[in-house]
Amino acid sequence: MERRFNNVLAIDSKIEIKRSLINSSSLHVVFEDFIAAICAGLDVSVYYSENTGPETLVHQNIEESDFDIDKWLNKISFSKYQTSPNVQLNIIKAKNRVRPIIENDKILGLAAISTQVESEQNFLGINTVGGLASSIHSREGSLFIGFIDYLPDSAKREGHINYTATEGEIKKWAQRQLELLTEMELNVVERYIAASNLCHFNVDPIDIATVPVSVNGQIHFLSFDILSNLIGHTRIAFLTSSIFRRESIDSFNEIQSIPGFALIKAFRGNNFNFLKVNGGIPENNNSILDCLHRTVIKAGKSPVYEYQKTDLVSRYGEKYDLLIVSV
Repeated sequence: MERRFNNVLAIDSKIEIKRSLINSSSLHVVFEDFIAAICAGLDVSVYYSENTGPETLVHQNIEESDFDIDKWLNKISFSKYQTSPNVQLNIIKAKNRVRPIIENDKILGLAAISTQVESEQNFLGINTVGGLASSIHSREGSLFIGFIDYLPDSAKREGHINYTATEGEIKKWAQRQLELLTEMELNVVERYIAASNLCHFNVDPIDIATVPVSVNGQIHFLSFDILSNLIGHTRIAFLTSSIFRRESIDSFNEIQSIPGFALIKAFRGNNFNFLKVNGGIPENNNSILDCLHRTVIKAGKSPVYEYQKTDLVSRYGEKYDLLIVSV
């Protein structure tokens, strides 16, 4: 009698790994590589065999002394299935900075702050819950490369909001990343990306940071010391609107310059863009505005903050405001 089985994976089948970006293509990986990515943060070794075949090590215990970080990063990113040369370049730049996040003698993360310039879903970062990937699809390495463990957001085991490690241990790891990054020769764009990501983890990036600034339509990546000098003879402006409650830079716009101002641009949407001002003083939150304020004060100047309405209209139909910094 013929028997039929549904949802049984053939040995030679491949698993589709999806991307969610427009005009992007999926990857198709063999089953053992799929399992390796799922097990990214486990502190046990995982073996795989097909039927009665020999066992193959697909995931090495992350706590073993000879843990191969390079091999592991290539596995979790499905690098051998990708055509972009950026994947290998980012692994090379990050692998020597990968450090553990440890709480109560347990590894709850193994990662490096990303300096990745390009925006693409290259699968270099992975969120885990209990060491197992919360999602295999549509992953990127724009914030960190490696894995960080999260508490489950729901019974579905999504992990995106709260880290399993305490805030103190996360910050200790990120502070060590800052130290390692300062030892590297980063270009000005990588310094901006690194600073933006360090700010996300509540670390002060002021000494490493650059900021994209549009002057007469030309983008320059400037340190805060140079910005502080610039503010002596030109006003600096941040583009915002009521959509953002005037508390963040609008990073989703096509406005390249505003005559009479050095316009701060933002290519990442995160905490580095915060524009919170209380009582005429920016909130101490390691944002671009906060770092600029502290640098200007250190230089012996007195910054002044004011809002100015514009006739420029955002994609949401709201008119933009400028937060202007002068001395």
